[in-house]
Amino acid sequence: MMALEIISVLLIIISVAASAVFASRIPPMWTQFTVSILVLIFAIYLQRKSLKKKIFQARGKGEGYTLEAFEKFIASLKEALENVLENKIENTEETQEILEEWIEKISIDMDYFRVNITEEIGIGKFTEVIASFAKAERKLNRGYSALIDGYKEASVENIREAARLTEEARKVIKKYV
Repeated sequence: MMALEIISVLLIIISVAASAVFASRIPPMWTQFTVSILVLIFAIYLQRKSLKKKIFQARGKGEGYTLEAFEKFIASLKEALENVLENKIENTEETQEILEEWIEKISIDMDYFRVNITEEIGIGKFTEVIASFAKAERKLNRGYSALIDGYKEASVENIREAARLTEEARKVIKKYV
C-alpha cells in the first residue's frame, strides 16, 4: 500500500469513529462533528485520487488517452465499420468478430478516455463529446445484436447509421481539438 492510501484509510477510520462519538454526545458536539465530517470528505477524496492513479499504473495506461487520440480512435472505428459495410456482411462470423473486437475496445478504453478527456476539456465539454459518441456506440451494439439474431438487413442499417454517427462525433470533437 502506498503512503497516501494508508493515510486516507486511517483518516476515514478515525473520522467515522470521531463523528459517531461527537454526534452521540448529549448535547452533540456540533463543531467537532463538522470537523470530523470534513476530514472524512477529504480522506475519501485522497482515496479516490489514489485509486485512479493505481488503476492507470496497473494497466500501464492513462497516458496518451487525449481528445485527439479519441478522435483517431473514432476514425478507425468508422473505417472498420465502412469495411464491414463494403463486404455487405458476407462472412457473418468474420463480421461478428470485427464488431466484437470493437465493442470490447470501446468498453475497455472508454474509462481511460473518460478520465483524461474530462481533465483535458472539463466535464461539460466531455459530456457533449461522449453524448455524440454514445449514439454511434448504441447503433453499433444494435447492429451486432441484429447480426447475431440473423437479421442482416437490420444489422447493415444499424452499422451504416453507426458509421454516420461516428462522423458526427468527430465533428463535435474537432470543436475542442
